[in-house]
Amino acid sequence: MRNIIIALILILIPNVSMADEYARRMTLTGVGEVFVAPDMAMITVGVSSFNKNASEAMRSNSSDMAVVFEKLKGAGVEARDIQTAQISLNPRWERTTSNNVSRIVGYEAVNTVKARIRALDTVGTVLDVLSQSGANRISQVSFGIQKPRPHKDEARRRAVVDARAKAELYAQAAGVELGDVISISENTATAFPQPMARKEMAAMADNAVPVSQGEMGVRTHVTIVYEIK
Repeated sequence: MRNIIIALILILIPNVSMADEYARRMTLTGVGEVFVAPDMAMITVGVSSFNKNASEAMRSNSSDMAVVFEKLKGAGVEARDIQTAQISLNPRWERTTSNNVSRIVGYEAVNTVKARIRALDTVGTVLDVLSQSGANRISQVSFGIQKPRPHKDEARRRAVVDARAKAELYAQAAGVELGDVISISENTATAFPQPMARKEMAAMADNAVPVSQGEMGVRTHVTIVYEIK
């Protein structure tokens, strides 16, 4: 029995030591944000064509889409910045009133592309050109940053500074001293739009189609575990 008690004590001693080691740690999360003006835009644009004959719907759609491609290139959009997003051909059904039976009345062909606009001051003009080219689907205009890495790195630095400031505040309030950094982990940096100043909106409105580019906010979260001396 005595041997069993001694064995249990030996087992518990390192566990107590380990619990004490983990108890003397502080975990803080810091947030870093950077706000920058976007330097590119993405436009999703396409053509929807209807015809009673499927092949005619596709032929008409292809012809109209070729005009869209030419207009995009004529507006300064490079071929490498134009990518097909969707091509589809679907029957259009109609329910008859006499016997309540559905029948195919024609076919709808859809072709959409995503175009990257690198010169933001031409976005309004490009949209205007597209609206006159036969494009009847302009579903999305979004903004982005061509080289986000420097802004993400700055957000990371700010997140670390924020976490450190919080840790020092808590340590001072608790009457303890911070030790070494034990670990650092990061949540993926994200970008999100921000409202635009009125004068910037007015300047963009001088284009053929009013467009507000706003700002892109790059945000990241960093979790740091500190040792408590």
